[in-house]
Amino acid sequence: MTLEELYNEHQKEVKGGYALTKVGSYIRERNFVPGRGHSNGYLFVAEAPGTAEDATEEPLVGDSGKLLRKILGELDFPRPNFFTNVWKWQPPRNRTPTMAEISRGIQVLVPEIRLVSPHTIILLGNTANRALFPNSRLLRGVLYEHGSYRFMATYHPGYLLAYRNPQKVSVFKEHLRLAVKGG
Repeated sequence: MTLEELYNEHQKEVKGGYALTKVGSYIRERNFVPGRGHSNGYLFVAEAPGTAEDATEEPLVGDSGKLLRKILGELDFPRPNFFTNVWKWQPPRNRTPTMAEISRGIQVLVPEIRLVSPHTIILLGNTANRALFPNSRLLRGVLYEHGSYRFMATYHPGYLLAYRNPQKVSVFKEHLRLAVKGG
């Protein structure tokens, strides 16, 4: 299966205005936002698309994504990079995805990870961390090896924007540096 086939299969679940998702919740038609980028490098996993992502059908292009890319540029972060979300549609009122949505999203995220074949997966925020490690959340800033991948949990850039704490931004940058040193 290719990424395109995976996304086409998942995208068919919501069509025509409001639709009942497989997780039993009604959502208004939103754009499906597939992952984007290049394989065999760093995979960044966020929680769900926001308004800008829904409009462009590109992950992490809103304010959070702009901050992430700015910081990656400042750090001269290596490439290739791939960006995706746990849940591929913008939730109503831009809320955090529900556990049912996370459970459904993981059914796409896990094969997506296999197809992208990253060496390091950076989990942006609690939702991504909880999705991939529901029974044992990873500590932020610690590089873990699990299976054939390395994982680093860190802050979601939206958290950094919301709290505007320079110390947290510094910690976030250090987490990314550690991911590169280990990756």
